[in-house]
Amino acid sequence: MRQMLVAIPLAALLFLAIAQDASAGRRCCRRHRCCDECQTCCTPSCTSCAAGCTNCAAPAASGPATTETGPMMPPPPTEEPSTLPPNIKPPVIARPTPPPPKPTPNSTKSPSDQGAVPPPPKKPEPPKKPEPPKTSAPSKTETPKTPTPPAPPAPPKAPANGSTSAPAKTATPTPPPPPGNTAPPPPPPPPPKKPAPADQNQKSTQNHSTAPAVDVVHGTSLFDGKSLGDWKESDFGTEGKISVKDGAIIIGAGEGCSGITWKGPFPKTDYEISLQAERIDGSDFFCGLTFPVGDDPCTFIVGGWGGGLVGLSSINGDDASENNTSSDMKFDDNRWYTIRVRVNKVRIVCWIDKEQKVDQPLDQVKVSIRSEVSASKPLGIATWHTTGAIRDIHWRHLAKDELK
Repeated sequence: MRQMLVAIPLAALLFLAIAQDASAGRRCCRRHRCCDECQTCCTPSCTSCAAGCTNCAAPAASGPATTETGPMMPPPPTEEPSTLPPNIKPPVIARPTPPPPKPTPNSTKSPSDQGAVPPPPKKPEPPKKPEPPKTSAPSKTETPKTPTPPAPPAPPKAPANGSTSAPAKTATPTPPPPPGNTAPPPPPPPPPKKPAPADQNQKSTQNHSTAPAVDVVHGTSLFDGKSLGDWKESDFGTEGKISVKDGAIIIGAGEGCSGITWKGPFPKTDYEISLQAERIDGSDFFCGLTFPVGDDPCTFIVGGWGGGLVGLSSINGDDASENNTSSDMKFDDNRWYTIRVRVNKVRIVCWIDKEQKVDQPLDQVKVSIRSEVSASKPLGIATWHTTGAIRDIHWRHLAKDELK
């Protein structure tokens, strides 16, 4: 009973306090949260302030006010002078815990403030182009296959008694022609042609170290390629140096004639002699081959009178530049030329490589030599103001059919 007596005056005092606050422009109880702008109650649960704040734009039903960093906390209560008697303490009323703020769709918080970074928006996929309708390829007309001809029958086996007689051949049946308008099989290709044999008479274009492709007399050799042997230096009185080098006799240029003379046996007629000669340096004859014609000698000049004259010296006293055996020919330095001379009782025939240069009958003519080469008789080789080389010297007897 005593407690009831105390509670009634306290309720009256509380009502008076509320009335004073209303008269001062505040419509909020002291225990509830108020608006920071107008100090008006913004708590929906307040029965005395259910109308909400009339001075702010946000209605009370919109929920608690929020800031950019979170829910707005109410300011601390302002201590007002109490109107209660000093011996009576105001009752303690528990402040209700505000509900947690609910996220609104129109929130102005950035994704970083909310603690989660939303994924970037996906780019819209471009519209796919419509694929053209597939058209089926026209069917190919199949060519009728040619039937395979039947295989020929196997040959009969050999008899078991070991007979060696050949089995009789069985005729292979001809396959029937294929049906339809098929083309006949192509004829077999012709056999490859055999290459034509190389021309053995073709002149060599190689350097002087290789002899031209011509016939050489393979009889008795007069030079072994190592020493002079029966060859001696000709005593012209104007001769150059004679030496053997690389399988050849080198006749050095002199003040006139230079050369070698054969001191061994040699026939006077019915023979053929051959050699290879080249001009190394100079502009006159590089081979003056003196040879016996019976008891009289004669000289076959190769490359004389300026380097290109060919002929016999001498016929009836006329040298190679004046008689009817004279001809011209171009000679290259450092090239081997094959020289052949055939002598019988009726004629003298001379060749250079494969070309016949002289065919001189011996009836009603007299052969001789010039005095400058007299040291070469009966058989010798000379040059005139020219360095030459001689190799492959051979001779042979003539056959019966070569005596005419």
